[in-house]
Amino acid sequence: MAYDVFKKYVWLIDQVNNEEGRSLKQINEEWKKNAALSGGHDLSRFSFMKYRKAIRQYFGLDIYCEDNKYYVAAPDQPSATMLTLMEKLAVDNMLQEFANLKGRIVYEPDLRVAKGRLKEEEKLRKVADAMAHGRKLKIIYKPFGREEEIRTVHPYCVKMHQQRMYLISRAEERSALRTYCLDDRMLSVDFAPGKFSLPKDFDAEEYFRTAYGVVPQTEEIRPQKILLRADPTEACYLKAVRLHTSQKIEEDTDSYTIFSYYLAPTKDFIEEIIKRRGRLTIVEPLGLAKQLLDQLDQAERRFKDSYQKEKEKFITRLI
Repeated sequence: MAYDVFKKYVWLIDQVNNEEGRSLKQINEEWKKNAALSGGHDLSRFSFMKYRKAIRQYFGLDIYCEDNKYYVAAPDQPSATMLTLMEKLAVDNMLQEFANLKGRIVYEPDLRVAKGRLKEEEKLRKVADAMAHGRKLKIIYKPFGREEEIRTVHPYCVKMHQQRMYLISRAEERSALRTYCLDDRMLSVDFAPGKFSLPKDFDAEEYFRTAYGVVPQTEEIRPQKILLRADPTEACYLKAVRLHTSQKIEEDTDSYTIFSYYLAPTKDFIEEIIKRRGRLTIVEPLGLAKQLLDQLDQAERRFKDSYQKEKEKFITRLI
């Protein structure tokens, strides 16, 4: 239920986020049309005012009234991370609103409206509440292939990457920033005793500025300029959806396009390049190209070994 309330905030933002504005009567008419959120009931003035207050608190957006119409303003400009979170919630609203078009909208697995869709709803709400009020969290987390761990954390920010949400927090037990995915690996999340203060020098956007995904730069992996050559088809994809905020076009021809990036080439970035092999190649630095080739060689050897073993098993069964 808490996550449903969060979606109502985003719905209201969408309604007043236009130059014409909306009267309370118009907002209420649209509200009743969206039965998934309203249940067909009116939006009371009390609820409307409560949502306005919550939107300012959680999103830094001010819904103001002028000539009996409501508009949205951003006195505290929301970060790109928060805008991405808002976008995801808006997508949830849209999918729920048009749920009657069953079979005519093909959802990504992570966005499909279904029972237990990502099991993120209550977790996200609790994390947002803790961030807003400086509350500590107690989480039980089970990384893939490892034992579960219990941590008391200070929630700094949430980042989305490839349709998953990640909590970046300081773990008291290790006194270090850690990243936790809000998927099935996070077995539980609850408020913990005590408060925390977000360090004044922490900037979520700056923390991830040179990261491809949710893995930030390290002492061993520093940001650097990277040149990638894309074939014409891949270039069209990258021009439409940038691989990273630092993306620039260095050279554009009919047969190829060279893009430049400034980021830390961490594991998740290399994996993304491997997924696009054949259409995207590393021009510079040569050391990164060699690193990628070494990984491909290792993968090829593992595949050949596995193939040979399965081939021998098949021959043995025939004999």
